[in-house]
Amino acid sequence: MQSERFVLQNTRCAGCEQAIREALGGMPGVREVLVDTTRDAVEVRGLGLNRAALAVKLWELGYPEI
Repeated sequence: MQSERFVLQNTRCAGCEQAIREALGGMPGVREVLVDTTRDAVEVRGLGLNRAALAVKLWELGYPEI
């Protein structure tokens, strides 16, 4: 299984966590989305992940990568 890790800005609450999980969870190849709001980190696990597409989706949600 492949894993992509992102360090983001603005992930502060359970609402942020849920929005990120829902948005990334529906993307191709994604099997699991782990969000750590205390560290502003997201780890996406799956097969055939497209890091650029994941980063764009996060940016569109308002969580740009640092």
